[in-house]
Amino acid sequence: MPLQPPSHKPTLGEVLFVAVLVLSLVVLALLDTCGEARADTYMAPNDLAIVALDLDTGKELWRAQPPSLSSPKIYASASRVYVWDGQLPPKGKPRYVLRVRDGKKAGARGGQRVAPLAALPRNLLGPGGWRFQFSDGNTRHLVARKGGVTKTILALDTFPHDLNIAGSLALFTFAGGVGGMDVGGGEVYAWDLQKRRLAWELDASRYLPKLPEGTKTEIGVDAAAKTVLVSVDQTIFALALDSGKLRWMRKLPRQAIRRYDSAWSAFARYKDRYIIRCYEDLFVLRARDGKLLWSFDAGRLVTPWPTISGTRAYVAARRGPVRQLSASFVGRRRAALSALEISVRGSGCVLRVRAMSRRDVPRKATLWWSLRPPPISKAAKQRVLLRGPGGVIDLSLPLRKRGKVYVKMIPLYPARLECDGAPIKYRVPI
Repeated sequence: MPLQPPSHKPTLGEVLFVAVLVLSLVVLALLDTCGEARADTYMAPNDLAIVALDLDTGKELWRAQPPSLSSPKIYASASRVYVWDGQLPPKGKPRYVLRVRDGKKAGARGGQRVAPLAALPRNLLGPGGWRFQFSDGNTRHLVARKGGVTKTILALDTFPHDLNIAGSLALFTFAGGVGGMDVGGGEVYAWDLQKRRLAWELDASRYLPKLPEGTKTEIGVDAAAKTVLVSVDQTIFALALDSGKLRWMRKLPRQAIRRYDSAWSAFARYKDRYIIRCYEDLFVLRARDGKLLWSFDAGRLVTPWPTISGTRAYVAARRGPVRQLSASFVGRRRAALSALEISVRGSGCVLRVRAMSRRDVPRKATLWWSLRPPPISKAAKQRVLLRGPGGVIDLSLPLRKRGKVYVKMIPLYPARLECDGAPIKYRVPI
């Protein structure tokens, strides 16, 4: 009788192991095609200190490390530095009182206390007393409210961000990473609320050719100086508020940005200087020309913001390294597709459509979109329309003149292309 292989009934543990293995392979395949999971966690060192800096040079004068600080709020007077922890606004007695001279512990004294430096304000009140916001019901709409009345001002192609009203202009950026697809980035728009048209726009990739798609972009408005400050990819732009003209650009000393973090920023004006927090460092720039006067490395997992009193600035800082607690599995990042190239390939409605990155659009080409549509020709024999969330764009005239056009595109909300009323099918890989 031939030998038979021994029968083996898989155990519950073996079945679970195979199931987990198969599920892991499926998840990795999905990440490879659809996007990426973003969930790294870190632990900060327990060495948070109060640092006194010379306001003119940035030189560290002293560093005091009171025990068990987690989220200090610093106030200062001519002779004392008062530290509350985790309270905003501070209440009751300060947790620590330090001498201005050397940072040693001291008793509390009277005198006027200076609060942390005020950031450039964000204004949402516009002409006629209307209050502007992005609609709760449809966050791609800019709306104005007064009393019980709500009116839609603007429909946009994707999710706007960082709204600031300055006079008759509504300034905003676009939020990157929507639905796992990072598009745009480095773009700032000024919409004229009275003339109902785009006043100006900034595309930072024109100045930073290697700027990645989806780079976080933040703005601050110095209304008194009629200046708009823009932070993108650790670079600061100063623009004229009324025209968007570039006044100066300053590349900041580079910091290593942790995975999934962004170079988030805050802006303040202090006399003839701009105080800027970019990621975990503090920078002082001359307002006139953007010259970097000094910078301060506040350590890891810190958002430094100064309290200025007399000739000194007081900030919270760390020195120790962070401890990474977990890391996520990351799929392969695909190139962002954020523009369409539409070209005429023959007579009639024979069009070729190609999805591409905005970074690959030729420098001298015009990038059309809902806020910057091309002129309309009523005599066009062939009507080519692109219907998107932000409205309808008539591409007939530029296609007839040049045979090729470029338009902004959002993969999450693909636009419908029509030629003489008939749909033109095209595919956008996601």
